[in-house]
Amino acid sequence: APLAMQVCSKYRPRLKETDIELRRRVADFAEVMALEGAVRVPQYTSAEMYSYAYKAALPRGSGRVQRNVIIIPMSKSKEWWDKAALDRQTYFCPHADSGGARVKGHARAAEPGISKILRKLYYNPDGHGRPNEWDFVTYFECAGKHLATFDQICQTLRDVRQNPEWRYVTEGPEWRGRRVLRW
Repeated sequence: APLAMQVCSKYRPRLKETDIELRRRVADFAEVMALEGAVRVPQYTSAEMYSYAYKAALPRGSGRVQRNVIIIPMSKSKEWWDKAALDRQTYFCPHADSGGARVKGHARAAEPGISKILRKLYYNPDGHGRPNEWDFVTYFECAGKHLATFDQICQTLRDVRQNPEWRYVTEGPEWRGRRVLRW
């Protein structure tokens, strides 16, 4: 897609109305794909993990500085959702795998970007594991000088030897673009 637009509301029917109206207005020259997501409290976290991952997190900055946007929808497999919540949580921390090898886990794999890349996670408002729907939409913003860091983090996260959680992930199409400064 050449353009992406983020529309937010606490009232879901208003979002549906906006979607219908946008589709009506651009039907002759554009296709609209909507990805729905809801902000939720962080999962798989403790006070220590929250301090580690969120206190130093990059806040949303100006589009003049954080020009790059990356959006990646993703889902987890049924096997993932069938695991107990405490078992899923272990994948986010450094640990030893079933063979005894040390693995970084999700948090350490993403560590280089905590203070450089804005990350927002939007959950499917209707729940996870729904056929033909994404469980999450991940949204990132960063300065051009941090795109290489973003790509390195993605490579590390996708390496199941360093982040075994990725065995359970299906990624959707990745969209990259630039933030506009004004309409």
